[in-house]
Amino acid sequence: MAQNQEALDPTGAAGGAAQQPSAMPKPWWYWLPPAGGAVILAVVHAFNNQAVLVDGITVGLLVFACLPLVASLLESAELPGGWKVQFSRIQEHQAALERRQQAQAEQIDALKFLVARFLTRHEILHLRRLASPGPCYFRTTQLFQDQLRRLRDLELVDQSLDLRGIRDLPQEGEDLKQFITISEEGRKYLDMRTRLGLPS
Repeated sequence: MAQNQEALDPTGAAGGAAQQPSAMPKPWWYWLPPAGGAVILAVVHAFNNQAVLVDGITVGLLVFACLPLVASLLESAELPGGWKVQFSRIQEHQAALERRQQAQAEQIDALKFLVARFLTRHEILHLRRLASPGPCYFRTTQLFQDQLRRLRDLELVDQSLDLRGIRDLPQEGEDLKQFITISEEGRKYLDMRTRLGLPS
């Protein structure tokens, strides 16, 4: 017997458009800088036009200073000089900006997750040692060869032309950099880990 299924939109909401969470109300002090700036501009304008201390521009600036406090109560406001403020559009723009910031934060978290698990701890250590100044002592084991081979295949390190293959590394040596060097992509990877705040 056929079963009724609710239609889902791409966001997962049933039967129609998903309801967007309402934007969190801002605290009163959030509006102090723009309101204070409008008041200062009104005072400066009034002093520069001493013949008419209070004109349309002065009133408009003072009203603008109060707009954030009444934005939740009004849909729009007409100001002297033909100015019009659509509160609903301002709030929609603010909500869209907050959603975009949230999406960007989630993308950064996803990038951190992938970068942190792209290499093993020992492979990262090999890159760090190759990127640091001074000689890089090494002792060759099968696991060490496998790690270097993976770094080479990912183009994070370059193999010396004098070395036919990773398997031809000496059993041990004073400086691995004679045979293997970090590539530009390897340095970019280490720099990305630093910028994302990931441990070395």
